[in-house]
Amino acid sequence: MGVNGIYGLSGSGIDVESMVKVGMMSRQSEYNKLQQQYTKDEWQKEAYTQIYGNIQTFNNSTLTQYKLQSTMNAKNASTTSSAVTVSANGAAPVLNHKIQVNSLSSTAYLISTNSLKRYNSEENTTNGLDSSINLADVLFQGLQKNTGSGTTKAMVHEIDGDDDSGTLYDLTATAFSLQVSDGTMNAAGTDYKYSTIKYTYGDLLDGRTFNDLVSDINSLNIGVRANYDSTNDTLSFYNKEGGSDNGVYFRIPTKTETDDDGETITTITTAGERAKNFLQGLHLYQSLDGELKGFDGADKTSTNYFGYESTYATASISASKALTYADGTSDGSVAFTNMEIGDILFRDIEKYTTEVETGEVDENGEPYIDTVERIRYNDLSSPTTDSEDESTAITYQYDQEYSADDVALSFSIGEEEFNYTYGQLLAFSNNEGYGSGFTVQNLIDDINNTYGINIASVDENGILSFTADEAGADNSFSITTNNDLTTRFFNSLGFTDAITGNSVTFTEGNAQAVNGTDESSSTQFGTAGTSGSVTIDGVEYNNITDNKITAAGVTYTLLETTDEAVTVNVTQDTESIIDKVKSFIEDYNKLLSGLYEKYDEKQYSDYKPLTESQKEQMTEEQI
Repeated sequence: MGVNGIYGLSGSGIDVESMVKVGMMSRQSEYNKLQQQYTKDEWQKEAYTQIYGNIQTFNNSTLTQYKLQSTMNAKNASTTSSAVTVSANGAAPVLNHKIQVNSLSSTAYLISTNSLKRYNSEENTTNGLDSSINLADVLFQGLQKNTGSGTTKAMVHEIDGDDDSGTLYDLTATAFSLQVSDGTMNAAGTDYKYSTIKYTYGDLLDGRTFNDLVSDINSLNIGVRANYDSTNDTLSFYNKEGGSDNGVYFRIPTKTETDDDGETITTITTAGERAKNFLQGLHLYQSLDGELKGFDGADKTSTNYFGYESTYATASISASKALTYADGTSDGSVAFTNMEIGDILFRDIEKYTTEVETGEVDENGEPYIDTVERIRYNDLSSPTTDSEDESTAITYQYDQEYSADDVALSFSIGEEEFNYTYGQLLAFSNNEGYGSGFTVQNLIDDINNTYGINIASVDENGILSFTADEAGADNSFSITTNNDLTTRFFNSLGFTDAITGNSVTFTEGNAQAVNGTDESSSTQFGTAGTSGSVTIDGVEYNNITDNKITAAGVTYTLLETTDEAVTVNVTQDTESIIDKVKSFIEDYNKLLSGLYEKYDEKQYSDYKPLTESQKEQMTEEQI
């Protein structure tokens, strides 16, 4: 404050400012002491905080880690196999384990192989609809707002519809409806629990896109996730969890109504029909082990995409048991197609002659005697005899008159009959067996050449199948076994219908239908993931969902299946234990050193902390 700032002392010549400073010096000294003490207390507080933090870190981290079993009882796990990686915790015993990877787990993953088709074809080029991501452009031939009636409605032109004038719908009516499930069962345990994606005509007119559909599916709070690949214009769906209990399933909404005859029928809703067409247009296939598989588990074809099976299915039956010889064996050196039919049907066969009366007598009244050839044998369904016990006579289950021209194997496929005689199938002079050289491949060729299509086949595992060449009910067929031996042969293979999954039982003389299907009533489809399975030390573990399992302290990460068990070695990790002890000692000594340093730190009581006013009066070097 200047001297002129004090009223009444102007011009007096007194240095008022100096007088005020001198008068305040005692107060400034007291303030400096308080400020210096405060600064000292803050320094001390910071030092104590640092020490406390170091001790807490040592207790909560170093000391806690040191006490863990994984630290002081560390183990190493190793294997030379590339099929599995392993690690061991401190609880793992030091010994060797055996693991066989029976199967790997996978996630349900459906990916589209068709680009999304925009149906407003007349305007595709001019309006850029060929690259539009709006749902309306793939669901309708056309969708516009219409105000002709005074009320705004949606004018819809359906895909391939025959109504050129279109159909009007309220904007709030449902235009698209799709139900999605991750494989979780409903409360009753009777079906999957589904969540619904639904859009009104107004929503679609407002520009709902593929990205909106993806976002809405991902927001359902279920395991299913969706993705739109804008580069390839494809959609994919997957379950974030693996295993056979987790899948990706779609269901098309239906409604119940009464037809003209008063019968209650179930039909797909209009909104559901659009969802069905949309999904079928994607041509979804399951991606499994880097390959695309159809709904039937087969490799990708033009017609086995998911959703297609609700339209057509192929008539087919397959054996559940491999072809074997009649004695129950199978020579691994002979391909299944080269196995001889005679050896598959017969065993313990013997041809002999016997004399029988003809029923007529000569002039002396003696009966005429005729020599008759007979065979006695067992076949694939006969009880097995102990062939090593030579004292045990063979018990023949069948004994009958024999003619080389008699039919042994007889069946019909549709209207075509296939008959094979004993003479064709058997060779009694063959020391290698009973077969005449007529093989499974000969039988298959006869059938397929007769039909001109490959209806019969045997795979590399010896499974016999009969399959139509095309899907649909029009390509159904039937198989009839015409005698007892053929009936027993077919039933011994345990055929199963590929569509229904039901077992097929043949009865002599009755046609067994093998049906394809058209437009089945199925309104849901999808796929599940697969669960992994391993055998560890003789114990089988199933339902593995993420290709990882921990047993006896060892964690196994499964990478590929194995044909036999591989060895896993668990050893004591002494080097790691020594390193941890050294590290603990170093940390402990560091903590003590810090404490001693603070405890022995010399204090200079003559030098107080500088205040801000003191620093202002000093040079940088003096401070």
